[in-house]
Amino acid sequence: MTRLFLRLSTGILLALVISVLVAGYLQYVTHIRDIEERISPPHHTITMLLMDRFAPLSPEDWPGEVDYLRDRINLDIELVDREDEMIPEEAREELATGKPFFFSDRRLTILPLADGNQLLILGFFRPKPPPQTSMETGSFKTAPRRPDPPFDRLPFPPIPLPLTLSAIIIIVATTGFLLAYPVAKKLKQLEHAAVRISSGDLTARAGLTSSDAIGSLAQRFDQMADKTQALLESQRHLLQAVAHELRTPIARIAFSLEMLSEARDEAERDKRTEQMEEDLTELNQLVDELLLFTRFDAVDETLEKEQIQLPEVLLETIARIGATRPQIDIVVPAVTEEGLAIVAHHVYLKRAFQNLLTNAVRHAHQKVEVRFGSTDGGTCIEVLDDGPGIPQEAREAILEPFSRLDESRSRESGGVGLGLAIVRRIMAAHNGGVRIDDSPLGGAQFSLDFPN
Repeated sequence: MTRLFLRLSTGILLALVISVLVAGYLQYVTHIRDIEERISPPHHTITMLLMDRFAPLSPEDWPGEVDYLRDRINLDIELVDREDEMIPEEAREELATGKPFFFSDRRLTILPLADGNQLLILGFFRPKPPPQTSMETGSFKTAPRRPDPPFDRLPFPPIPLPLTLSAIIIIVATTGFLLAYPVAKKLKQLEHAAVRISSGDLTARAGLTSSDAIGSLAQRFDQMADKTQALLESQRHLLQAVAHELRTPIARIAFSLEMLSEARDEAERDKRTEQMEEDLTELNQLVDELLLFTRFDAVDETLEKEQIQLPEVLLETIARIGATRPQIDIVVPAVTEEGLAIVAHHVYLKRAFQNLLTNAVRHAHQKVEVRFGSTDGGTCIEVLDDGPGIPQEAREAILEPFSRLDESRSRESGGVGLGLAIVRRIMAAHNGGVRIDDSPLGGAQFSLDFPN
């Protein structure tokens, strides 16, 4: 707060000083030009008239004439000796030639008189002083005027320097405080939220809603905090789920090893060995799926995409998976668009469709249907089955890692619980989405929506 206040105050003071200097210079130049253009000609005319008026007069008449001009026609005029100390040296040289001396600012003019020993000093016109009442007679008379020194007159009374500096400091300090306080308050609130987050409180937020630059920064900060909190919670849940998923096959392997040591014949040892190989295969599959799932944490708009003939990719995957489950009838309607193309990542597109089709074949009773085609917003791939379906309240949770409708898992059910979560991440990388609905066949319907 103090540093910000000092910076703002210093900046305001510098700007004020520069503005005053520039404005003063411009005003000075304008004022001099105005005086030269508007005041000089009439002042010069009066000077010439005075020289003509005093030329026929004797030196004894000059003081009376000066008083007359001063009192009757309100002319600012003084009669001084040539050697008067108020006459500058450069004026003496000009006056010695018998010519008037005009000062550069035209506020004063000095006229030499005929005897060469006395001078007339001519200034601006000024208002005639009001009459005052005499204390002795009660009559009105003009108050005596004490001539001002011609070279010391100011257009306004001087202001003491300490008072001027104090006023400037107060104005600058007040302005700096009014500007710095709201900014410092918002920055302090943002700093407090950052300190709380760094201390482990992921729920801390700045909570600023102002429309200025700091408010925009605070909103971006809160968005970053939301994403960080969601990411850390997701990683924590994922670690817990991985530990749970690894525990089951590891326990089975440990049990098989124990039983293998107690096996009495070759057939029993072969059976236990085969069980351990299946468990190791399951562990390897889990690791592969987990690596693929975490890989999409770093996937963004730089995902390499290409134009793909959708029917060709889907029919190839259908043929491969259908061969593993010949008892399930996989149907592709004849109305499917044969020349449909889509812009996507080839490997990830195949993986997303493969996971959906594998999941449908695993849970279907007899039939799975695949549909794909163009929509108003892009391209849609649908996989329908006649299995038990997915309840409405479980459709969002089923897309989370290691989430199952039935918490118990056996070799017969297959899968490691990451297939649908991988599908959702692949679709997010393509700016698309996954929808789960009720299937007309009686089971579940999964839809992959790819935007144009």
